[in-house]
Parts: sequence; C-alpha cells; structure tokens
Amino acid sequence: MIYDIFVILDDSGNSNTAQFLEMQSFLIQYLSKFTYSSRYTQVSYLSVSKTATDYGPLGLYAGTDFAHLIKDTYQAQGDNLINLRIAFQVVIDLIKETAYRPSAHHLIVYITTTSYTDDPLTMASQLRNQYGQSFLSIAYGSNADVDKLAQLSGGYDCVIRAGIPGVSLDDAVLQAWNKTCSYAACNESATTTPAPSTISSPPPLSCDTKLLSNVIYLVIDASSAVSDDDYDELRNILVNFVSGYTVSNMETVFALIHLSDIPYYFPGTDLEYTVDWIMKNNKGDKSGQNLNEAFLLINSLVKSGAVPADLPQVVIYISGTTEFTENAPYDNADILVQASIKFLAVQYEQQADLNTLAYLVGGENCVYSATNSDSRNGMAAWLQNKTCTQDYCNASYTTISTAPTVPLSTAITTLPPDSCPEDMIYDIFVILDDSGNSNTAQFLEMQSFLIQYLSKFTYSPSYTQVSFLSASSTAMATGTLGFYKDSELAQIIQYTYQSTGDYFINIQSAFRVIVDMIKEKEYRPSAHHLILYITTTSYTDDPLTMASQLRNQYGQSFLTIAYGSNADVDKLAQLSGGYDCVLRAGVAEVSVDDVVLQAWNKTCSYISCNESAPTTTAASTVSSPSPHSCDIKSVKYMIYLVVDDSSAVSKIDYDQLRTFLTVFASEYTVADDNVIFTLITVSHEAMTYLLSPSVEDVVYTLINHNKQDGMGQNLNEAFLSVNQVLTMNLVPPGTPQLLIYISGTTEFSQGEPYDMASTLNSAGIKFVAVQYGPQADLSALAYLVGGEDCVYSALDSDSRDGMVLWLQNKTCNEDYCNITVTPSSTTASMTSSTDSVTSPPQSCPQDMVSDVYLVLDQSLNADATQFSDMKEFLIDYTRNFTFDSKYSRFSFITISDFFGTIEPLGMYNSVGALAGVIRLAIQSQSTEINLGMVLNYIKNSVPINEYRPDAHRLVLYITAAGFTDDPLTVATQLRNERGFSFITVAYGEKADVDQLAQLSGGYDCVIKAGVADASSADGVQTALNKTCSYSMCNESVTTASTTPPAVTTTSPPPTSATYTDAATTTSLQTTSMTYTDAATTTSLQTTSMIYTDAATTTSSPTTSKTYSAAATTTSSPTTSRTDISTVTTMAPPACPAGLTYDVFVFLDCSNTANAAQFLEMKTFIRQFIANFTIGPTNSQFLITSISDNVLNFGGLNTYKTYKQLSSQLNLMIQQPTTSTDMELGLQSVVIQAMNNSATIGYRQNANHLVFFITAGSYTDDPVATASSLIKQHGFGFMSIAYGPNADLAKLGLFSGGSDCVIKAGTPDVDMADAVQSAVNKTCSLKFCGA
Repeated sequence: MIYDIFVILDDSGNSNTAQFLEMQSFLIQYLSKFTYSSRYTQVSYLSVSKTATDYGPLGLYAGTDFAHLIKDTYQAQGDNLINLRIAFQVVIDLIKETAYRPSAHHLIVYITTTSYTDDPLTMASQLRNQYGQSFLSIAYGSNADVDKLAQLSGGYDCVIRAGIPGVSLDDAVLQAWNKTCSYAACNESATTTPAPSTISSPPPLSCDTKLLSNVIYLVIDASSAVSDDDYDELRNILVNFVSGYTVSNMETVFALIHLSDIPYYFPGTDLEYTVDWIMKNNKGDKSGQNLNEAFLLINSLVKSGAVPADLPQVVIYISGTTEFTENAPYDNADILVQASIKFLAVQYEQQADLNTLAYLVGGENCVYSATNSDSRNGMAAWLQNKTCTQDYCNASYTTISTAPTVPLSTAITTLPPDSCPEDMIYDIFVILDDSGNSNTAQFLEMQSFLIQYLSKFTYSPSYTQVSFLSASSTAMATGTLGFYKDSELAQIIQYTYQSTGDYFINIQSAFRVIVDMIKEKEYRPSAHHLILYITTTSYTDDPLTMASQLRNQYGQSFLTIAYGSNADVDKLAQLSGGYDCVLRAGVAEVSVDDVVLQAWNKTCSYISCNESAPTTTAASTVSSPSPHSCDIKSVKYMIYLVVDDSSAVSKIDYDQLRTFLTVFASEYTVADDNVIFTLITVSHEAMTYLLSPSVEDVVYTLINHNKQDGMGQNLNEAFLSVNQVLTMNLVPPGTPQLLIYISGTTEFSQGEPYDMASTLNSAGIKFVAVQYGPQADLSALAYLVGGEDCVYSALDSDSRDGMVLWLQNKTCNEDYCNITVTPSSTTASMTSSTDSVTSPPQSCPQDMVSDVYLVLDQSLNADATQFSDMKEFLIDYTRNFTFDSKYSRFSFITISDFFGTIEPLGMYNSVGALAGVIRLAIQSQSTEINLGMVLNYIKNSVPINEYRPDAHRLVLYITAAGFTDDPLTVATQLRNERGFSFITVAYGEKADVDQLAQLSGGYDCVIKAGVADASSADGVQTALNKTCSYSMCNESVTTASTTPPAVTTTSPPPTSATYTDAATTTSLQTTSMTYTDAATTTSLQTTSMIYTDAATTTSSPTTSKTYSAAATTTSSPTTSRTDISTVTTMAPPACPAGLTYDVFVFLDCSNTANAAQFLEMKTFIRQFIANFTIGPTNSQFLITSISDNVLNFGGLNTYKTYKQLSSQLNLMIQQPTTSTDMELGLQSVVIQAMNNSATIGYRQNANHLVFFITAGSYTDDPVATASSLIKQHGFGFMSIAYGPNADLAKLGLFSGGSDCVIKAGTPDVDMADAVQSAVNKTCSLKFCGA
C-alpha cells in the first residue's frame, strides 16, 4: 500500500485535557499500523490552532517517531481559533517538495473536538480536485460539528465519530484503518449528502450534574474477568461519566479504586487528574475480587478525613465477576451502610451474577446490566441520573458476623481536644528504658514517642510539670519536677544515649528517685500524678512492691508503653495495675501516631491505672506483627533507598516515614558481607548518601535527613546516582541489588525516568515502589517497577503499618517484576543502504583489547530527533563489546563550545551503565564545536589514566556538522604518536564529510548515517565491522589511498596555518612553572600561544601570545601558528619511589564558579589524582565538597582505586550559596582525621597535603588553623586558583605563600601545564610556610 498522508491534529484549547490525550492516543494507534519507507507509506504531521506547526516533510519520521512527536505536542491553552486554511497551505507547500509522490494514494486525516473557525472549504475543494487528496475527519467528543466536518471532508461517510459513549477508541481506530486500507475516503463534494440517522446522542439527564455535590467511590474491576477490549471501552465510558461533574473538594470528589486481588486508591479531586488516572490505569491479570479490602479502604478514607464527611456518599461497583476472594464482602459493606454510604453496581461481564450484585447493593433497581455495546452506551447516563435523583436502595444483610470488628486492645477512644484542658494539673514522671535490649531504631522511636507525647502539654508551675528519668542497671534523673519544659524536654530526651552492653533494667532504682522527688517542694500532692514508663522488654529486678507503694501510698497512676514485639505485656500489666494501662507500640499494626493518641486520651481523661494488677487477665487481642517469610538477619543485599522528600510529602508524613525506614533497616544485619544501604533523597534534585556498613550510621542518616520543599521528582538524576554507585565497585559480585522507591508524587521533572530504570534493570537491579502520597500515580509506579505486584500503597495509617513487613518479605522472597520499558526514542526506520554491509559478529572477539573514546557533538547543529538518534547510535554500537578491565573500556565525552560530560576510561562495567549516562546527555545552546579541547584532553590523559600499551586505541566521534575550531594537528599527533585510530560518524545531511575525512585520516573512516540511503542501523554495523577488524584509518588524509566520492572535494587545510609535527617539538620541563612574585618572573608581551622550555628553548616571535616559564627565554621570528597543545608534551611525574601521601582534596562547591568552571575543576582533580599510585601503602585521597557545609563519604582508606575517586567526584554538585567555609572543612575533616586515625585511615608517618581548588577563595577565616597544620604538623598546602576571579592574595595566606598557589582556568594557562605544576610541587615535598 503506497500512501502519502498528511495528519493534522487540532491543538487548540477547545478540547479538555482528557480529550486531547485521547486524540493523541488515537493518532498514535492509527499511525502504528503502517509500513514506513520511501516506497510505501510516508507521513507528514501538523498541528493547528491559530497557527499551524509543521513537524517535517513527508517521510522524515517513521514508526515510533510519530508517537514521540505527538506526545510532545502541547495544547495552545487559551487559543480557541482553528485556522485550517493555514494548515492546508502548509500541505500544498509540502506537496510541491521532492518527497511527495504524485503516483501514490493521498490522504488528509484531520482530528478535532469542534471543527474549524475560518473558511477552509475552497482550499479543501482545491486539495481534492487539483491535488487528488482524499479526506478523513475524526469528530472527537460530543461537541464536534459533524455537519461542518462532512462539508470539509466531502461526505458524512468520511466523518468518523469517536470519544462518545458506545464508540471505543479501538473501534474508531479500526474504522479509520478500514477506510484507509480500502481507499474509501471521500473526495467528492458533500453539500448534497444527508447526515446519517445512526449518529445518536446519549439519553437526557434529569438534572445538571455540574451542580451536584457528592463523594463517589468508583470501585473498578481490573481483574482478568474483564477483557482488554472491554476494559478500554470502560475507560471511555468512565471518562464520559466523570466529565459530567464539577470535580473539586467543594463539589464532587471521586475516590478511584482499582480492584483485583489488591485494591489501589487514587484521589479524584481534579477533573484533569481523574481523567488521566482512568486513561492510564492499566488492567491487571489477577483473578477474583478482594472486595473486603476495597471496602476496608473506603472505611479508612472516611475515618481519616481524606474525603469530605459532609457530602452524600455513594459506592459505584463496576464488576466483571462476583467471584469474591478472601471472604464475602457483606460484613464490611454493612459497616459502610451504617456510615450512610449508598451503593450502586454495574454488571459489566456475564460472570458477574446479577442476584449477588442486587443483594450487595440492596435491590435490583440499583444494578445496571452493561454486557454489550447497546447497554454500555447508556451506562454513564444511568449512573449520572441515579446521582441526580438519589433513588438508591437500602442494603441489609442477614449474614453479618456477630464477632467484634475492632480488637479490644486497639480500640480508640473519642478523639481528644487539640490540647488537654489548660487547667489540667499534672505531675508526671517519665521513665525511658535506655538499656541495650532495644535496637537502635527502636530506641530512636521510643524517644520520638516521648517527644510527641510531651509536646502536647501546657507547662507551668500552675499546670503540668514533668521530670524525665532513664533506667538501665542504674537510673538517672535530669532534674526535678518542672525544671525542664517544652523544647527543653525534647532536647534532653534526644540527647539521652543507650547504655550499650548493659541489659539490666532496675526499675526499683528509678522508683527510689521518684520517691525522693515526691518529698521535694516542687511536688504538688493536690495534682494528678502519673508515672509513664516505655520499654522494649519489661524489667530485670522485682519492682512490684515499690509500684504498689507508689500507687497506694503516693497516689500515682501508671501507664506503660510496650514497644516492639519482645515487650512482656504480662509483666508490664502487673507493674502498671492492669492491662488497660499497657499500650502496644512498635508493631506492624499500630503506628506511633496511634499510640501517642491513645496515651494522650488516657492522660487527658485521667483513666490511667492505680489498682493492683495480679487478678487482671491478659487481653487476648494483644498481637505481634506477622512473621517474616525468611530470616532477614541472614540475607545479603545492596539496597538503594530512593526517598521522596519533596513538597508532595507532608512534614508529618515524612517524620512517620523516617520511623518506618529506621525499623526497616534495623532488622537487617548491616555489614559489608550482608546488607549495604545507599540513601538517595529526591525532589527537584537528588542527593546521595553512601552509608557506611553499620546500622548506627544508616539509622543516624535516616533520622537526621530533613525534608526538603522542592517540587517534582528528578528521578533521572537519582537513577544516574545509582548508576554511578555501580561504577565504584562497592557491591560484592553476586550480591542481589534492590531499588526501593518511596514516592509522594509521580510528577517527574527533567524527563521521564523509564529509560534510566531500564538501564539499571539491565545491570541486575530489581525495583519495588511504595505509593506514599495521593499524587503518586499507581499506574506510573507499576510501569516503572514492572508490575502492580511490586507496588505497595501506603496512604493511611493502616496500610503504612504493613509497609515495613511487605518490603522485608519482598527481600526474602525476591518475587520482583520484570521491567519492560519502551525506549523513549528509537531510530527512524529508513531504506537500507545500497552499499553491501556484511553483518558483524555477535560481539567483537572477547580477547580484543580496546580503549574507546566516544565523543558526542552536543551542539545545536543537530535537531532534537537527530541528537536523540546519535545517542542511540552510540549505545547500539557499544552493545557488541565485552565490558571488562582486561578487554574493552569506554570513555564518554560530550562537546560543543565547551565540555559537557567527561567520563574517563573504565568507569562502566556494563553497556547498561554506559547507556544511562549517554541518554542523560543534553544539547548545549551553542553551534560551536571545539573538538580540539576534547582531543587535547584525550592526548593528555593517555599517559596517566590507567594506560594500557597493548590496547587498540580509538576515537569515535559522531556529529551532525563537523567542528568549528582546528583540531587537525592534535588529531595527527594522536594517530602518529599515540597510535590512535579514528572513526567519525557524519549524521544527517548537513554533516561535513570532507572536514571529517581530514580529521579521521581518510574517507574510509567517515561513516554516513541518518540519511535516506544510510540508516542508523547500517552505520552501527559498519562502525562495528571496522572496529572488530581493526580496519580503521590512522594515516594522514592527504596520502589516503581511498578517494572521496565523486560529488565531494577535499578541502585543503587553511594556508595560514602550519600543522607542526610533534616529532620536532621539545618536551617541556615544567617543574619551574609556579606562579611567583612578579619581581622574579619576566613574561614576554607578545601574542603567541607557545610555551617554551625553562632554559634554552627558542621560539619565533609571531603575532600571537608567547608565555615563558623562566626569565631567560627568548623568542625569534616565524610566521607559523603553533597551538599550545601541539607544542607542550607533559613530562612524567618525578615522584620519589615509595612516596606515601594522605591528601585531603577540597572542592569548592559554592556557586562562585560557573557551571563550565565547576566541571573543569573536577577534571583538574581527576588529572591530578591520576598521577599517583592509590592504595593503603601508597597514596590515599579523601575528596570533600566544601561550601557553607561539608560533605564527604568515608575516609582516606575508603577509596582503593582511581575509578572510585572519579565516581565520587561525579556525585558532587554545586550548592546554592556563595559561602566557602574552609575553617569548618579543616576542623571537621582534617583535624577529625588526625584524631580518629584508625577509623579514617590517617597515617602519622605519611606525607600530608591539603589541596584546595576554588574559583573564589574562602568566606570564613581558616588561616590560623592552616598555619598550625603547616608549622606544627608538617602539612603541605596547595591552592588552585581557578579562573579570573580567584583571590590569589587570600589563597597565598591560606597556603603559606604565593609559591603554593597555582593559577588555572584562564586563557593564558593550559590545564595540562597547571596540573603538571601541581604534581611537580607535590612530588618535590617543598611547600610554603614551614
């Protein structure tokens, strides 16, 4: 079938968001059915409102490209004009282009929710009669004007209705496809064609539903009982249903419950989000209906206040089956009936029994049967009319269980006032069990409980007074009654530490302290008296006699908190005077908030216990959490906790989440050989904390990380951080890896995260997710992690209580889902090249040893699609290699006017890890391509960066243009001196093949791709063939045996430039190149770019700048232009053998540097470190981010390889502050290391260096501390003054003298020279100020 098709989408503001999304979906499905090529179908896509947007000529895009183009089309909000004539003029212009084929079939497809606002009929007639175009219009929604569209299209037969009840999206697509395939579109005039009588409208409504106020619980059967086609049809019906209401908290609120084996809830308080959820929520494949869980979920929504309590409430249950799992749902249905909630049901498939549904909702009048197209056409109107008339049925059940529905021990009393009565007079003694019987998480939670509980009182000598004690083998009081209050108490509790190793709890000693305080003047006999004791066990002495004395003689009431599953409720009941005064906490079914509330109720109502307890029986409802399905103490894992700390999670919810996470982490054996945690918090940016393998550090970090208030989820950055952690080799081989994403929102910023998720999954990482806020879409989370079985909904206290156990059991069972993510960009399918391309092997030979530098042109010379395709080209190319330090290693670099990404060799252990970084590359805003910078970086890094003499060395450069500087000399040096080969990929029609041939050493090493006669896939195969067969070019292009294509000519190098051969260049001895006092250094005032030898080098005066490293250098005439990089060859470091260094590297992460400078400073550090042998018997480095705070991970002994240090640098980001507090850095890093040498790896006998790189200086006063380290402890100090704004004078004071300040990052200083100067200074052991 040969077609040229013009597709026009109405992107005006006339459609609502749901309709616009559906129209996009229609087009994507319709266009997915064609076979695209220059011989078969070509499509051009346009959008139209007030103006028309043309997305390219016929045939430019194909296949899934259209899906991306259409999805990326946005509505013109507020623009209600549709000037279709403008779009038709664009079509006529495209018809006149070369891609248009007069002999093909021709079709214009127009989709709209209205029609048009101009008069396009004359142009439509011209397109039909003069240009042979047929028309097909899609009238989407009930407001589309079928008559006007029929006039436009040439007949009613060429208008297809969609987006109305009774017409599913799939049906409309099928109709359009049938018309297209049968060439039955219209090209005649429509003025005499009558409207068909079959276009019907839905039945009228008995009220204006826009004025109604309701809470509607839509319980939707998403089980296997409903077929995929029927479910898609149901989605359209539901969109039509909800769109009839004013959706808001003040009018109609929807609670959307997706039901199969487990119910999921989504709040519908906005029409756009409600429709979006309905359209995106996918059907499950589980059988049965867990309706009990759904009704319990509704009950919890009512009780929690998540839905307005003052509105009429109705449950609409849409069912494909009445095969109820668990138990019959009638008991829980009755609970809802008693809360005045009404019921309606829809029989949506034959498996749903009408009698059962009628019994559930109270009668046949409240059940609608919708098992075919005719009945489904009226379903939305029937439901809407029910809400109009409110003629619901009265449900009553004869099978209600007589068993109590609430366990006695967890029954909640009426809610207390916001605070206890202000005139409530209390003297309270609080006792905290600080023994070693609780784990770290439990101890922190007990402290949190007390702080929350005590925050509720009004403190004064006239009202409430508190004394706080802690008890283990001894008891300690922190003051008399009333000595501390409010926040002071919170601080006292927070700074109480466990008695590690002390497992005794001598409560008698605490009671003796209390008896003594009762006898003091602060005690008020007329007040209410309470002793509150919180413990994870009970006690180890015999305090019952004293407890009885305190109750009977001193009038004390007792309240004990049994925290955790090991607390002995029976012993605590004896102590307290009854089971009613023992509250369970720290178990799966009881949240901290709940138990604080219970304790508060008892306190405010004075119903604590003061009777003797020996005759009180234990309550049978005191329960323990469900057991784990394995011994989690023995599991081995790398767990990445990716936690949403954005504004989508409230502070209260976030505090509760911290508690849950500490419980979760504390149950594992946290150690190198068991479980390692990495915490990544994410909002608009991601922050990574590599947690050292101890449970204390994990818990400390979780508890002390405060919530941010950023917007959205930059999940791509979070996943990139995980990817970078992978490159640090911290995970023992074979260790299972799990990423747990806890999300309050799925509003993803900086692009969708699915490609990166797929990358991590291909590296062996499994995923689970927790829906922790209503803005987190369950469908999006399920798609992200691979399925609904790997998502846990934790939106209320009940579900959150089970969250920890669910996550832990996931790590036990390892029943994860398989991620199948459709890549966000795919290469356009083009006609295969006519050149013969032999298929490469499945992978390059395993024993092939290659170091490959991938260079991506990120300039604006490529359009967005080309840039995406170029990235995919590189990824597809790398899939064929064996990633291993013995075989193939890759470096990835992006370039435009400056470096973008710089990732050194060997960073990646899999194609997935590399692909993640490549896909995150973004285009710059410049058209410049300074390729020479990249080649200089490669040249300078080869001798120092894990150099492998036996490796094949390749630069693969992909560009849509060429280059704008002059990189040819350094390219020649790389080929001739360093043994590099080049492959360049000329992507698209505008790539300069001649330029790239000069760069690569011959036309044989220029591969065309992304053009009509050379597909991207062909280009990848050709590049692989050349790589695997070592048949690349490394000769000069002028002598290349391969002649250029006849249509091109070789452009000679510019006559004004002389390309100096590196063999004639004298290597520079740069040991003298320090920046000293101006009086001792003479620099020549010329304009050359030549670095001369320190003693005898002679260079010619030119019209460019010459920089001299010593006062004796002279220059002499020449007319050649010599680039810095072509003349300077760095001398290798001359460090003494066996030199040991402990180097503290401080990177200024304030915003005094611009983004480019910040990247360069990190590159400087990398190149500096690469000169040293890293290890415990050689040199150790600790890299610290310094701004207004200090951030580093581990110690000097943490990083064993260059790659680990380089990865650590990747994790460092700039901070939004101008402060650089170096005094804080010296105290908290250097002094701390000296005082904790065993932990941090500080070696007394090593040489010690503080290395500080900054684009400014410092904002506090670190000079005295620096001077002390230099003079008293023998430290060397060196500062790198990066860029023109660095303060040389202040850095000289800090470093002990100007000789220890090295300038870099300015036009007159080459980075490689500055790095070498820093290395030489370090190796010389001659620093300033000693």
